[in-house]
Amino acid sequence: MLTGAFSLWQASLEFVAVAVGGVAIGFLMGRLFVFIHRFLGDAFIEVLTTLLVPYVAYIFAESLHVSGVLAVVAAGLVRGRYSPEIVSAEMRIIARSVWNLLVFLLSTLIFILIGVQLSGIVARLTDYTVGSSFSTARS
Repeated sequence: MLTGAFSLWQASLEFVAVAVGGVAIGFLMGRLFVFIHRFLGDAFIEVLTTLLVPYVAYIFAESLHVSGVLAVVAAGLVRGRYSPEIVSAEMRIIARSVWNLLVFLLSTLIFILIGVQLSGIVARLTDYTVGSSFSTARS
């Protein structure tokens, strides 16, 4: 950018390197998770580990300047592939409850943030009338 020169070849190679690096990191993190998961005996620790792995994969990939999003996706796919072998029935029940709670909390947070923003938006709308809105739209 600073030199004013753009190389499509160099940009393409960098894009491929970032993408492949992210997938590789995610694959390795997923395999590491599967290896560690086999030694966990407590269902609560298993659930906490499943919540931790995407964040660790993302942060590790971003620290290496590769795609964190692709790392998370790859780690999730690897974990999903081995899930029937390593996940107990008790862990599935607890994980379902934890995910339902997280979805509820995130939905609540979204509506709270919308409500906080809505009061400011409505306050700014008092400067406009319905008639001015229609006349502006027709112009």
